[in-house]
Amino acid sequence: GAGEYGALLLLKDDDGDPAGSFGRLGVALKAKLSNTEVKVGEWMPNFPIVTADDFRALPQTFRGAQIASQELKNWSFYAGEFTKTSLRNDSSMEDLSFGSAQSDSFKFLGADYRSSSKNTTVRLWSGELEDIYKQHYLGLIQKWQLSQTVSLTSNLGYFWGKDAGAAKAGPLDNQTASALFSLNIAQHSISIGLQNVSGDTGWMRIGGTGGIYLANNTFNHAFDNPRERSWQVRYDLNFVGYGIPGLSFMTRYVHGDNVE
Repeated sequence: GAGEYGALLLLKDDDGDPAGSFGRLGVALKAKLSNTEVKVGEWMPNFPIVTADDFRALPQTFRGAQIASQELKNWSFYAGEFTKTSLRNDSSMEDLSFGSAQSDSFKFLGADYRSSSKNTTVRLWSGELEDIYKQHYLGLIQKWQLSQTVSLTSNLGYFWGKDAGAAKAGPLDNQTASALFSLNIAQHSISIGLQNVSGDTGWMRIGGTGGIYLANNTFNHAFDNPRERSWQVRYDLNFVGYGIPGLSFMTRYVHGDNVE
């Protein structure tokens, strides 16, 4: 029906009805020397400062170029630029956007450190949507193995950013703190999420992208409005312990308030 595209599920034809069929072929070319890889083309990035959204039938993709290096033990370094994106209800490539402002360049740098034990991960990322905003991210994931079947995990993240260049979207100022603490007992996991958005504007992201690096992000809301505070209680169950690998269950309650 004509109402279905309101959920960004289907592409619209010129007459306003959902398209009878649509699709897209995306290709990425890669070259690798030692532990350094160069990639050019179209793909789905999954970085703290830009995450392609795959919550619909056709996932969002980006076009650009990237270099990733793991020449140093325990370290991964990234640098690149995206110039176009195809949204989840679009089969063409469009400029990058933030609200009504548009840009043809998002440059990024990133560095990840992962300890040899794989229990500690530190992430430092920075990106700029040209003439719109600059954003930075510092993250820490720490796991404590308390016994053979019990562990505690903390996932902490802090974003901060401001308007950049010509400031096409106007003055921007945001700081977002995110924390998710999880107690894992065999195949059970109980988590508490805390999130606070400060500054004059909400959390900044390229149009159409996901917010999976925020503790309280859900399928239809990221609790990322200006001044919003939120908390979450969550329970996960992995059925692999009951002989059904691949099946999982999750339920959660998230509450937000103080939105401006």
